Formats: sequence, C-alpha cells, structure tokens
Amino acid sequence: MSTPPLSPREGYNDISPSVASFATFRSAVTEHFPHVQAPDPQDMFNGLKYPPLHLLINKGFIKPGRNILTANAKGKEFKSSLTEDGNIESLGGELFQTPVKWLAAILGKPVPDVKKSQAYKQVHYRGMSLISILKEPTLVLHDEVEGALHELYPNSSVWQHNMT
Repeated sequence: MSTPPLSPREGYNDISPSVASFATFRSAVTEHFPHVQAPDPQDMFNGLKYPPLHLLINKGFIKPGRNILTANAKGKEFKSSLTEDGNIESLGGELFQTPVKWLAAILGKPVPDVKKSQAYKQVHYRGMSLISILKEPTLVLHDEVEGALHELYPNSSVWQHNMT
C-alpha cells in the first residue's frame, strides 16, 4: 500500500510547506516510522473545545511567527503575530492572551460579548480558521520529521513553496 504524496491544501497557495494534513501525516508516519504513534485528535486537549493557543503550539498544530494570524472585521483584514508563549501581538505591539481578547479589541466590544466559538471561526492561522484546525487537525511538522518526509518525497509540490 503506497502513501499518497504530500500536497498543500487546495485554495491555500500561501500555506507553509511545513504544514501537511493530519491524515497524510498519520499515513506517512505509520508507514515509514512504525515506532512513532500519531496522536488521536479527540484526546489532544483533555476535552477542551477551544484550547488556548499555547496548547496548539505545544502540540505542534501551529507555530509562532510574524503576521500569521488574521481576522476579518469591519470590512478590513487585521494581521497579528503569534508569540512563542501563545500570545497574540498586534501590529501596534499590543499583546492579547486569547483570540477572544484580540477579536474583542478589533470589534470594539467588551470581551464578554465575544464568544469563543466566534473568535475561533474568525481568527485564521495562515488562512485557516482556528476552528478548522481543531476539527480537521493540521500538524506543523517538527524539523526532524519534515526532513525525513522531504527525503521520502523530494519531488513533491509541497516542497516547491517558499519556506517560512
């Protein structure tokens, strides 16, 4: 049984080459690294429906970077950076501890008026809503595994995009 080649998600041309779908990742890991167990996404966050960003970073679903979070509101796109500890840093340098607090600031609403579900739908990591990442988990591959997959699939189109 052959493993399907890695490819970027359709419609997301700017997606990082280090991001591969969870299913493809699990398939590649299972076939080529039998001693590594891919985690079950249902158990990843101890029952939290909307885990904090630092947990998503620690579990390898997303990684910190400059201007990789976006939110569309009031007819504009707002960009921010994701810090190592999971905080959101606006272009103006303000720090927000949660997507809810960042979205509330953008919308000019008090924090209690912004629901977690709304924030996880409206805040995007590299073009993908946070809720989508949680529903169909996407892993940011660790350098070791990414290098091994690059060796296995050297001609795959996923490696032809700009590395971030």
